[in-house]
Amino acid sequence: MFERYTEKARRVIFFSRYEASQFGSPYIETEHVLLGLLREDKALTNRFLRSDSAVDEIRRQIEGHTIVGAKVSTSVDLPLSNECKRVLAYTAEEAARLNHKHIGTEHLLLGLLREEKCFAAEILRERGLRLSAVREELALNTYEATEGEPVPDAPGSLAHTGIRDSIAYRLRQFLETNALGEAMVATKFQLSPDTVRVPDVAFVSAEHIEQVDPDRALAVPPALVIEVVSPNDLAAPLIKKVDQYLLAGASAVWVIYPNVREAHIFRADRSLRIVRNQELLVDEKVLPGFSLPLNTLFD
Repeated sequence: MFERYTEKARRVIFFSRYEASQFGSPYIETEHVLLGLLREDKALTNRFLRSDSAVDEIRRQIEGHTIVGAKVSTSVDLPLSNECKRVLAYTAEEAARLNHKHIGTEHLLLGLLREEKCFAAEILRERGLRLSAVREELALNTYEATEGEPVPDAPGSLAHTGIRDSIAYRLRQFLETNALGEAMVATKFQLSPDTVRVPDVAFVSAEHIEQVDPDRALAVPPALVIEVVSPNDLAAPLIKKVDQYLLAGASAVWVIYPNVREAHIFRADRSLRIVRNQELLVDEKVLPGFSLPLNTLFD
């Protein structure tokens, strides 16, 4: 039942069962799922509740609403209430609506809001959450996931987006007279069943463009990926991202480091070339005839 759930979402279910046992409930109710969500994904709950005190207030509200019985042993397998079963069904539907292969904590939040008459939904509505608004915000978010786990998305700085847009503009100018494919900015790519990435710039060959479903994350490999490194990007996740692009079929990944004015060119054969100063960003195999002096990106 929980095969498509991310690790965080599975822990929410685990904590829901724990909360139910602590209240002495014979069933896992929607309020227990809400408590599990608050306990496990603080980033998500803070994003929508926007109050550090909201978590404690919600727990007190649930405690005041509940007749607490004798604690149930954690070895006892507690069943889901009928409301909870519907919440999990809605959760799967919300993941499908967003074209997400995995089921995560954000989908559980939507599932709770869908079960309008349950206690958890009532608590969330009292704090200003509305199903349509949460759906819209999640749909607009530039969403990534690696191996089924959501990746927090931080908006790029003005310098970051300026370099990204400059590369995309020059690449698109070149492609207007060279029908090799399309350049895309901040577009979702389904690299594997449980990994979605959103490269700053990607070039998709004309051959693969024909296979694209415009309403879903692109399931074709980008021929070239360009990532512009921000100050808050850590080395290990960045290298993992590069590896995922190459394993998915990318011929090359250009990683631009504005702070040191360098570009690291990773290729499918695992070779690495470093470009500096006035040297050219070029790939005759993927983009024959295109070249870009690195230093012009920082002027």
